[in-house]
Formats: sequence, structure tokens, C-alpha cells
Amino acid sequence: MRLDGINLLACGAVLSSMMFAGEWPVLAECPTNHLFVVGPISTAMVSGIEYTLGTELGFPVAVNRSLLASTSSAAVSPQTLLMAANRNLGDKDFGVVLIDAIEGEPARSFSFACHRTGVVVLERLCSDGEARSSERVLKRARKEALRAAGLALGLEQCPFPLCALNESTTLQELDNKGLSFCPPCIARLMNLQVEKEMLQLSK
Repeated sequence: MRLDGINLLACGAVLSSMMFAGEWPVLAECPTNHLFVVGPISTAMVSGIEYTLGTELGFPVAVNRSLLASTSSAAVSPQTLLMAANRNLGDKDFGVVLIDAIEGEPARSFSFACHRTGVVVLERLCSDGEARSSERVLKRARKEALRAAGLALGLEQCPFPLCALNESTTLQELDNKGLSFCPPCIARLMNLQVEKEMLQLSK
């Protein structure tokens, strides 16, 4: 069977149904996805991303608004941000940071990740004059948060343009991208979690 966009999305729906039917790999100790919120980001934005991460990845999400609470987000370097986030992670946990602006990271990057933490830069998700509260910006943020979480978990970027793990370099590409992983990336996520659990049990 040729795996075009429609067939891939259909396969993804089947794999997603497996997860909710209890056929997703059950880990002895489930990792927590820490959602770090830096700066005055709306409750609606945070809630939408929290819901997307929880439903698409199947891991509990813990929201943290105290990371670098006393520091202006625009003055934070990527290194400082990632170090602060990683200090707040348990051994099996991973994190996603939502931040309005950040210095130093290439401007074309909507999101990036290092080690066990991904970062989404919200100011780059808005076209000229577009409000942060618009439905389109919220959808973009949910897609990039899912991509950042996948990279933080150890998945690689995906070449399939509809997959959430695909790297978008323009807002148009981001708008065309889907809000879920493609079937091969879902399978890789399942395998990755099983491998991590087996490694932990062998220690």
C-alpha cells in the first residue's frame, strides 16, 4: 500500500486508538512532561498546549510557572533556560518551555530542544500584527510544543511534512503541518519508551 498523506493519517488514527484502548506500552514508572511557562502567557494558551501534550503523548503534564520567575524572558539565553529547566526534571522526566522571546537562538527556529528539554518561542509564531490570542497562533503553538516534546523525548525530526515532528521554516509550512505524529514516529515513540524501560529494569 502506498503511504500517502491520507493513508498515513488513517494509520495514525489506528495507533492512537490503540493507546486509548490500553494497548500502549505500560511503563513501570511513567515519565512526567513538565510544561514550564516563562513570562505572561495566557491561561488559554497554556491550557491548550497542556491538553495537546497530554492527549497526544499519553504522559501526565505538570505546569510550572515559577521557572526564572524574576527574570525578563527577553534577556534569557538558551543555555540559561535549558539549564534551569533540566534542574527541575526527575530522572525519567522531560520538559517543554513556553517563552515569549529569547536571545541568541536563530530567528528561523520556532522551537528547538537539547537533552531532555524543548523550547517554543511564541513571538515567532505570529505574523505582523497578529494577536497572540488568535486561534491560529494557539494552533501553531500546540504543534510546536508537540514537536519540542518529541525531540526532548529523543525522537528525531521527521521528513513527512504533515507530521508534527517535521521542522517548519515558515509560518505557511507550520500552518500546513498536522497536530499529531505520523505512524512511523508514533511507532518510534512506543519503541523508545519500551527500550528505556528495559534499560532501567536491567540496572
